[in-house]
Amino acid sequence: KVAFTLAEVLITLAIIGVVAAMTIPTLIAKINDIVNTNTVKVFNAKLIKGLNLTKTAGDLNDTYDTTYQFLTDALSKNLKMAKICDADHIRDCIPYDKIKYEDKSGNEKTVNVSDLKTAGKLNLKAPFADVAAFVLGDGTPVIVSYNKSCLVDPDKADTTISSCVAGLFDINGSRKPNKYLAKVDTDNNTSYVGDLRPFNGASIGSSCAGTIGDICIASGAVMANDDMLTLIQAVDSSYTMPTFTASRDGNTYNDYWQLANDYCSKVGGGSLPTMEKLGEIAAALYYDSSDGGATIGREDNVYDLTMKNKDTIYAALGIESTASEFYLWSSEPYGSDYASYRGFYEDDTGWYGDGDRDDDGLRAVCISE
Repeated sequence: KVAFTLAEVLITLAIIGVVAAMTIPTLIAKINDIVNTNTVKVFNAKLIKGLNLTKTAGDLNDTYDTTYQFLTDALSKNLKMAKICDADHIRDCIPYDKIKYEDKSGNEKTVNVSDLKTAGKLNLKAPFADVAAFVLGDGTPVIVSYNKSCLVDPDKADTTISSCVAGLFDINGSRKPNKYLAKVDTDNNTSYVGDLRPFNGASIGSSCAGTIGDICIASGAVMANDDMLTLIQAVDSSYTMPTFTASRDGNTYNDYWQLANDYCSKVGGGSLPTMEKLGEIAAALYYDSSDGGATIGREDNVYDLTMKNKDTIYAALGIESTASEFYLWSSEPYGSDYASYRGFYEDDTGWYGDGDRDDDGLRAVCISE
C-alpha cells in the first residue's frame, strides 16, 4: 500500500512549524495593530460625542475652576464614567504607579502618575487647566486637562470641539508596557509605540519649543511680571502673586523670581535653568564651532565678544530679534532676598549677578530634561 513514511510526516510537520514560527508573529502584530487602531477610533468617537452633547447643553464654558469640576459637573453627564479623580488623586484612576517614556536622547525613563498634576507636565500650555483623571465605563483610564477658553471667545466660534480637552488614555488598561513613545519618521509622520496614546497635543517627556545644544527649551522667554501672572491664573484661578519679606528692611515685596519658577512648573512644562545651563546658552550664543566651542561657567564674565549665532539662539529662546539685551532668571536663590541670573548683550556675554527677587525686568525661560 502507498503511504507516507514516518520520516516524511515528521519533515512535513517541521516545515509547517518553521513557516508558522515565521508568519504567526507578523500576523499577530497586524491583528494587534488593527485592534489598537479600532480602540483609538472608538475612544475618540465616544469623547467627541460626549463633548458635542456637553456643548449642546451649553456646558462648555469658563465657569469651571478645575478640570475635575468640568468632569463632574458637565462631561460626566454625557460620557459614561466609572470613576473620576481630582489632581491630587490621579493614581486612584490609573491602575499603575509609573509611566515609561523615552527622553530626547532615547534613554528610557519613568514618571510617577501622581506627579502629573499640571498641564505643563503633559506639555500643554495655557489656557489648559490643571489635570484630572477618569475611568470610562468600558474601563479605559484617561488623564485629561480642560481648556477653559475652548469655546468662550466669540472669535473662535469655528474651534473644533475636540480642542476643549487634551490628555492621554491607555488602550489596554492595566496591562503592560504602560509606556508612551512617539516616533517621528523622515517624512515627519508620527506613530505611537506602547499602550498610552495622546489626544490633542498632550505628551510625556520632552517637548522642545527649541533646542540649544543638548538643552531642550520647553517654553520660550516670558517676562516675569503681571503678564506671567495672568498666564498662570488661566490654568490655576486660585493662584496669587507670591511675596517675600526682605531681610534688608523687613518689608514685603512681590516675588517675581518665585513667579517665574511657578510659571515653568504650571505652564511652561519645565523648570528654570541652573547657572551652568545659562553658561551653556551663553557659550552657544557667543561662540561657534569654528572657535572650537567654549563653556562659560556659572560665574564667568567674558567681555568684548560678538554674538555669532544670534538668529538661531534667539529663536530657540523665544527672544525677539530686535532685543539688544535680555536677562534670564536661574533656578538658584541667593539668600532670602535675591536670586541668580545672567545678562546677555549684543556686544559681550554680559554678566552673571544676583538680582532682587522683586525685579520684574527679568525673563523666565523653561527648560526640560
